[in-house]
Amino acid sequence: MAAVSIRQTNILADQTVRMYQHPLTVNNIVLKVNIGISAIQRRMNDIAVTQSRADLEKFAAEIEDIEKNLYPYFDLLSERFLGDLSTITDARKAFSDWKDSRTTVIELARAQKHSQMDSLVKAKSDESAQSLSTQMNDIGDFSRNNAADFLLESEAIHDQSVLEIVLYMAVLLIAAGAIAFYVVKTVMLTERNLKNIIVDMDRQERLFKSMFHATSDGIVLTDTDRKIIMANKGMRTTFGYEEHELLGHKTSILYESIEEFERQGRIRFNMSAEEKAKPYVVRYRHKDGHVFPGETIGTIIKDENGEVLSFLGVMRDISERVTMEETLRHAQKMESLGNLAGGIAHDVNNMLLPIISLSEMTLKDVPEESQAHKRLEKVIQAGIAAKQLIASILTFSHRSDLKVKKEKVNIVSVIEDALKCLRPLVPSNISMTDNLDPNTGHVFCDKFQIGNILNYLTTNSIDSIEDRVGSIHVSVSQTTLTPPLADKIGKLAPGKYAHISFSDTGCGIDADNMVKIFDPFFTTKDVGKGTGLGLSMAYGIIERHGGVINVSSQVDAGTTFEIYLPLMDQSGS
Repeated sequence: MAAVSIRQTNILADQTVRMYQHPLTVNNIVLKVNIGISAIQRRMNDIAVTQSRADLEKFAAEIEDIEKNLYPYFDLLSERFLGDLSTITDARKAFSDWKDSRTTVIELARAQKHSQMDSLVKAKSDESAQSLSTQMNDIGDFSRNNAADFLLESEAIHDQSVLEIVLYMAVLLIAAGAIAFYVVKTVMLTERNLKNIIVDMDRQERLFKSMFHATSDGIVLTDTDRKIIMANKGMRTTFGYEEHELLGHKTSILYESIEEFERQGRIRFNMSAEEKAKPYVVRYRHKDGHVFPGETIGTIIKDENGEVLSFLGVMRDISERVTMEETLRHAQKMESLGNLAGGIAHDVNNMLLPIISLSEMTLKDVPEESQAHKRLEKVIQAGIAAKQLIASILTFSHRSDLKVKKEKVNIVSVIEDALKCLRPLVPSNISMTDNLDPNTGHVFCDKFQIGNILNYLTTNSIDSIEDRVGSIHVSVSQTTLTPPLADKIGKLAPGKYAHISFSDTGCGIDADNMVKIFDPFFTTKDVGKGTGLGLSMAYGIIERHGGVINVSSQVDAGTTFEIYLPLMDQSGS
């Protein structure tokens, strides 16, 4: 009888030892592996769009570090998993196979074979990541189901042990000495095993925290009410918040507005499981108040019955990526429009040549006082005006036959000369001021084309201000662009630049029109009041001088154009 009770005690002790191998722990490992998978895939997407070699190598190194942190988790799963170990083997193989495709993508990126790389990321890398995540979730589901079995088994053994110990108390008292020795020994062994468990769990926890906080992406774990219960150090980089500032708050604190928070919640609720696994873009708000686009991957954590326990979100500021993509799209659009406009302009120019030439020849044979003479003069004037328009189009499309006379000039002198010509043309209701740094330096440029740019900008500002009281301000200074800033402004090489700022207090430009502001023939003016070529020509001129022109505007507040032109060093290069 005592042996039976001791057997039950021994089983209960064995169950305690198995706690570390229990599926609940396995499920915790699965969660950590899934975080790593998401982090790797986000870096793969970064590699697919980055144009910077330094960023490429940085992302590749981060992926390698995450991989090193994940492999020990697969080892732990193999040791502790209570189900079919082939499931773990298959998941580990899938992870290794995925590494092969990741390596190929990185090599293609280094070779700048972007088209092959993009197709491989979409066709294989994304699919591998999703498949691996599904395998890990299956392991987690098995773990949760097994967890319930463990609890039931432990409870049954406990109840049976208590009953048998009571029934056989007398026998146990007789054999007290032997039983006490055995129980003490069992407890000591159990205590030793529990100490090992604690050491292992502590090691696992340190490994998880290292990976959780190593990524620069923001990661939060929330409850079912979307209140934050855990946040990593990346939240400080992405949002400016320390962890203690976020705990207990709803994730609405991170969104651009409550409306955006609620809208995203409705969208995510109605998505399929496959759609929820894909990254999506949200308008977030930084602690300092500025709004930025953030790429987000959300994961729902459920129990064995399918009930939602919590939400895991990984967030990244993609402002730079969005700017790069918009710049690339705009450059491609401008190139296409330029090719189209240039081709048409050449054909029209060829047609204008005989019209103007023959009209001029005929004009000599017609009496000056005749009606025909006056009509031919109008034909010639219209032809010349059309030719000037064609010249503008060709300037934009980089096909102009006009010789560009670049020379070393003091950029401040060029701007001063242009302003002297423009000031008399500015209406009295508009003040024109300037702040020109005489030490800005020299630029290798066509001073007449640079002067034309100020002419285009001034004309636009006058039309924007109209009859209201307003102002125009022009400033010129020297600025040094470091690699990150030069890349952000417009893919410029790091170095010294002449910075020309042209601001007005006109009606401003709305967001929809801002993306089309440099397009040829785009204008918001009434028909007959503008060709829509001024700013597109300015864009083409600045581009041919190795510079960049950007615009920022606010409706009813005004517009600012920022121009950057490379400065020559003292040697003249």
